[in-house]
Amino acid sequence: MTTHTKVWMAGVLFLAVAGTIIPGVAQAQSYMGAYRVLLIIVDFKDEPGTLDAEDFQNNWVEPLEKYFDHMSSSQLNLRCTLVDHVIHLDERKYYHHCTLGADCVNEWTGADNPIQQAVDDGSIDATADGLAPHGGSPDEVFDGILLLTAPEVVYQYPGWSTSGQHPTADISSRTYAIGFAITSFAGTLNYGVAAHELGHMISGMYTHPAGYISAYELMDSCYPCALGIFTRVDRSALTGDFLEWFSGWLPSSRFVTYAPLTGGGTEVLSPVEWRPEETVAPQGMQVMTNGGYSYICECRRFIPPDDIIPERPNTREGILILKSTPGADPEQELMLAPGFDPLDRWESSFITGQTFTDPSQDLAISVGPNADLGCTVTVTYGPNANTAIPDVALLPWLTPPMDTYETVDIWVDSPANGFERDNPGDPNRLRYGRRGDPETTVIGNGDDPCANEENLVYARIRNLGSAVANNVVVHFEVTEPLGVGIRDDTGWTRFATVSKNDFPALAGIAPGTYTDVFTTWIPKVDFPPGEERIPFHSCLRIVVDTVSGELVTANQDGNREQENIGWFEMITEPEYLEFEPIHEKIFLANEYEIAREFFLSVTSDLPKGWTLDIGSGEASYLLQPNEVLDIPVRLTAPPKTNIGGTHLVDIRAYVKTSSYRPDGVKQYDSREVAGVLIAAQTVVRTRCTISAVYTQSPRRIIHVTGKLDPPITEGNVCIRYQTPNGYTILRTVAVKNGEFGYELGIESLGVYKMRGLYAGSMTQSSTLSEEVSVTASDSPHPADPDLNFRISMSEAIAYLAGWQTGSNLMSMAIRAAYLWQNGEAYIYTSEGEPPLCWILAPQQ
Repeated sequence: MTTHTKVWMAGVLFLAVAGTIIPGVAQAQSYMGAYRVLLIIVDFKDEPGTLDAEDFQNNWVEPLEKYFDHMSSSQLNLRCTLVDHVIHLDERKYYHHCTLGADCVNEWTGADNPIQQAVDDGSIDATADGLAPHGGSPDEVFDGILLLTAPEVVYQYPGWSTSGQHPTADISSRTYAIGFAITSFAGTLNYGVAAHELGHMISGMYTHPAGYISAYELMDSCYPCALGIFTRVDRSALTGDFLEWFSGWLPSSRFVTYAPLTGGGTEVLSPVEWRPEETVAPQGMQVMTNGGYSYICECRRFIPPDDIIPERPNTREGILILKSTPGADPEQELMLAPGFDPLDRWESSFITGQTFTDPSQDLAISVGPNADLGCTVTVTYGPNANTAIPDVALLPWLTPPMDTYETVDIWVDSPANGFERDNPGDPNRLRYGRRGDPETTVIGNGDDPCANEENLVYARIRNLGSAVANNVVVHFEVTEPLGVGIRDDTGWTRFATVSKNDFPALAGIAPGTYTDVFTTWIPKVDFPPGEERIPFHSCLRIVVDTVSGELVTANQDGNREQENIGWFEMITEPEYLEFEPIHEKIFLANEYEIAREFFLSVTSDLPKGWTLDIGSGEASYLLQPNEVLDIPVRLTAPPKTNIGGTHLVDIRAYVKTSSYRPDGVKQYDSREVAGVLIAAQTVVRTRCTISAVYTQSPRRIIHVTGKLDPPITEGNVCIRYQTPNGYTILRTVAVKNGEFGYELGIESLGVYKMRGLYAGSMTQSSTLSEEVSVTASDSPHPADPDLNFRISMSEAIAYLAGWQTGSNLMSMAIRAAYLWQNGEAYIYTSEGEPPLCWILAPQQ
């Protein structure tokens, strides 16, 4: 006789209907480490379904596990065990024939409940330690049980979750969190509701922190799905004594706090949907007030995994703002964006151009332009924060889209491929190009700065405020000394200032708009003989004067409004043999009057086989007052590495800080000083060759022709002319199939020196040609005494007679006769030695 262990479910049931939940009390459960879930598929007598277990495992179970791994930053290991067949139940009315608040006929607790059936048919084992996979060990006992409808079962009821259940008749047996969820939404497999119910089950907190008003927290995949900042962030990041949900899934380093005493500022928040390791920018913000509450801000995007529900008619992307009051009920309250119906609060997002205000706290939270997928948020404190005020700003570095030491609002335009200003529609004018976003922001530096040439440095000046910013003044600064390095907010050289006199748009920048301004910059570099090159990088920053009525200045003081990328070329010959190592250096500067010890941290995405050596492995450096130290950087790549790859090395410097706890104990921490990004671009060596010819008629012309090898289909080169009086002339020339040419009309005579400059591409290196020179001269043939550049018959005969008497060279006489016999008119050219430098004039 077979003995069956009877399984029953009794306890508090939590029903989720259209985003509503009946709360109950539950003990907190673990949300770190492994969480084992039993998945049981059910159908009903009047709504049968089938199950393809393999397909369901691959396309539903595994994505659900990956979702929890993603949202928990791998802090939670969701391990699902699927019963591989459908367990058939009685008619649905015995399970879901009810409405909220009405009496229900509840057969989930009946003798033939699905968990009991799974035990009876041997799918799972009922052990002394609890329910476990069939044949499993005690350490595999399930932590929760999730009942799921078979995919074909019609959607009628989304789900519920319950806690504290005894799955056996023995009330001393282990209790479980048990949930129910549909597996399909709009006719397709979807784990959204299940993720939501599992969120309740894992956390043990069966009420939403905002009282279910917002319905987006707690793994709420279908309202939409991504878990919120308030729930995930490490408690140490929050100011205030809040309850814990999934604390630790998001590190405190991805959270930033503003307070009235420290003033406002601008942040670009990365989407909450990203894993923390996918960005260096903050993903959440707490805005403190003096009223005993704060505001939590986060950036929401319709991207994986938040795109699980394809149609969300009442949702928008943007900034969610939650009012957070420790100990209140609820602790969290969603703030409504302008135009939202209070009855339709599922996801009230503030979008670009909208502002939330709290007049009682003199506080405003404004949403600025999108930075790729990042959301720009400005916090303003002050007596006029809730009135129309300007806010001049640049987007800071360490924010999307590159998440490194650069900002999309500062870039360089090099002459080596032609100034984009002169032909905005030419995509070859910026080596690294532009993005396809609404603002067509520049990628990286735009161009590598061209050493010893006049570059253009651009700054995008924004007004994130709500009033016109008048009489804006912009300053351009570069590190001293030049080069890529790490220093704090001192040690900068101001090389240019622009105002409305230079750019009329700076007279008044309207709210929510921007204007691009630029200045010229020549990075003067003394290269060792034979090592001259085009790219030379140095950190740039922008400082904007405070305008009238402005309250927030932290987004324009140059502290984070910087561009500090060294983009270096890892070069191989066209035969793809070996790559030349990158030998560069970065500087580390101590601007203080005391000695300081700096610690370096390095992260990179270098592929397998690459080597990186920074300072021979030294991790700390003691610098004396005002000392600037050069640290060598060496990068190598293995042979046959793919061409066109960009690999990044992030180097940051920290100093040790100390403070005293209230009990008098000294504690130590670290503060990031600054950092630099080194980008290694794998490219093929490119060579540029040029030749030049001077012709004197019909006008004075220097004709330069050249080639790039390997050839490029199309692009630009720059030809640099040095005139006899020392001036430089730059001309941008189009390249077609590797060849180019240009005719420069000149006035002055003398020696002209030319050189070709190619900025490079993502697959080919930058290059300089050898210098060539020509002499521009109007020297007539000796047989032309009246200097009219015509050889008449009489002049030719006279010169031949002089040859016969020995006074003239035979070669000159023969050339004079040739010019007379073939049209008389001739010109001087630098091509060839005398007498071949005099050639027939072109036919008119």
